[in-house]
Amino acid sequence: HTFSKGSKQYNWIVQDLSAVDRKVTPWILFAGHRPMYVDSSYNEPVVGDQQVAKEIRKNIEPLLENFHVNAAIWGHHHSYQRSCAVIGGVCQQDATSHRSSQTSRPWPVHFIVGMAGMDLSENLEPQIPSYFEVIHMTWGLTTWDFVNTTHARVDFIQGSDANVLDSVWLTQPEW
Repeated sequence: HTFSKGSKQYNWIVQDLSAVDRKVTPWILFAGHRPMYVDSSYNEPVVGDQQVAKEIRKNIEPLLENFHVNAAIWGHHHSYQRSCAVIGGVCQQDATSHRSSQTSRPWPVHFIVGMAGMDLSENLEPQIPSYFEVIHMTWGLTTWDFVNTTHARVDFIQGSDANVLDSVWLTQPEW
């Protein structure tokens, strides 16, 4: 389905995000299959991971910024990847602090959680993109603990031994 500006899907996303009352629903998570940010060397024209990510960023990223989305959860790439709090390919701050130096508003942290089921992806870039803080090529799962309206903890747990390989606190101002 097309997600370009003005499409049915785009308009539905705008309508849905516009309806959120942060006093009732303080956390906004955005989910999709193909990631907006991905460490992947698959760069075929039109259908490659980087080409699709570029289109998603062009059309959807402004919505994540405008509606103060806390986290984006993606699949497709069979790995675990976590970004900094990123807009326009630039870290606004690290995911741990989750606060801009200029404002107290949240910026989206991107999680690729494609590390269950299929064989793990092997097509990583030779150099990790600067907006990624953590990448793991192992099976596992994530747990999300929304402690209160201002603090949430996300853990990546390795499937083979239940070790926590990544843990990050997301914070935001009181709405």
